[in-house]
Parts: sequence; structure tokens; C-alpha cells
Amino acid sequence: ADALAGGHDALMMARSRADVDALNLRARAAALEAGAVAGPVLAHTAERDWRTGDLLRARRNDRRLQVADTHVRNGDRFHVVAAAPDGGLVVDNLTGRGRTVLPAAYLDQHATYGWASTIDGAQGATADVGILLARPGLDREHLYVAMTRGRHTNHVHVTGTTDDPDQHRSAPSSNSAVVTVGEAVHTLQAAAVRVGAERSAHALLRQTADLRRTRDHARPENRPGEVTPAIPSPAALRKQALLHGSRPRPYYPAPPQQQTTRSLSR
Repeated sequence: ADALAGGHDALMMARSRADVDALNLRARAAALEAGAVAGPVLAHTAERDWRTGDLLRARRNDRRLQVADTHVRNGDRFHVVAAAPDGGLVVDNLTGRGRTVLPAAYLDQHATYGWASTIDGAQGATADVGILLARPGLDREHLYVAMTRGRHTNHVHVTGTTDDPDQHRSAPSSNSAVVTVGEAVHTLQAAAVRVGAERSAHALLRQTADLRRTRDHARPENRPGEVTPAIPSPAALRKQALLHGSRPRPYYPAPPQQQTTRSLSR
């Protein structure tokens, strides 16, 4: 509120969509009370209505919707200016790129309030002031992105309740415990050393492929119909001796080069 009152653009960020939705609703209620959002409803979708002064965030690229010499891009934020004849909205880009008209179909499917965004959705976005809601479980990749969105200042607010960063389904608690300075520092220190990239499917696939290549490289290739002989363990040799009443014969596997030579000679 202080940033907006001073004429600055502020962007709030959180890890979960539930937190983002709650932040947007609270910010819009404050804007309505302060008169920054006013007037009649200009457009209405299934989940929200739009008035003059609303902040809107686009969630999909659309090259058909021109903004100056470019187009509407995922993550762009706009001020709502007026109603468009087809049930859409005339909007003004917050970064000064210009105005465009968002049709009703785009509003219904790909537009949301723009006071807050998920950290993933804020990648590439820039605001005068960046504000992060941080919960235990945050990782360093998301912490870095969120704390570098503000041109002038970046702030972080730490809460003690944990969300589910992978499922994005937990709702913010209305009675979240107030954390001490020490607890807040601990949460941020833990986030700074927690690597979130290892959770991605691409990283797991790469790790699996690397392990498979290492295993295949260590195992000699067999010709069709050939089986790589298994090397008996010491326990298996002792068991053989007990069963047959004889001393186990030591097993000396042939070097890979000799096995290859015999195979070729056939």
C-alpha cells in the first residue's frame, strides 16, 4: 500500500497459488477501499469482475494482441482503463509499452488479478518494489528469483506455517504463527542451501540416464547367444564346498581382452 501510494509499482510473490489468490483478493479489497479501483463493473468473467484501476496479469502469449511493436506476453501486467465493445477491456501496460484491447475470451481463460504472482510466473517480470511471502520449504532458486524482481527495493515477509511447494494446494492459514527474528533468519538460511532444481523431472531423467550409461560402460557387451558369466561370491564358494565335500575352486575371470579374442576366433 505504501509503495502504491508513492506512485511505485509493487509486485507480491508467493510459492503457492493459494497464497497468490489470497494476496490478490486482499490487495484488491484495499485498492477498492482506497479508491484506486472504482466505478462500475466493466467486464465480468466466471471468477472475477473488472473495474477501472484493476491490475491485470496476462497468463498466455498471444501474438494476435498487439502492444506497440510487440504482443501480449505471459506475465505482462496492465492497468484496466475502460470497457471494449465486445465485452473485453482496454488495458495499459505497466512498463509503458502502450495500450491494447483484451477480448472477452482472453479475459475468461488467460487473465487474473495482477497484484501478486507465483514466483515461477514472475520470472522475467520487473517492478519498482518486490515483496516475497516466504514459508518454510522455499528453495534457493525461487528465493533468488523473488528477491531480484524489484528495481529499487526487495522485501521478504516470513511466516511459520508450511505450504506444499510441489502441489500448490495449501491455503494460507488465517492464524499463522508470528515468527521471531531468529526463526525468520533460519527459514531464509535453509532456503539459501536447499536445491529445488533436483526435484524437476528433467533432472531426474538426466540422473537416470547417467547411471545407465555408467552401468553399461562397466559391463562387457555380449554377442547374440552369449551370456556374461557371473562371478561367484565368497559365500557362494563356501556353500559349494560344504555341499560337495571339496574345497572350492577359485574363480579367475578372464580379462575382457582375452574373452573378446576368443569370441572373434569363432
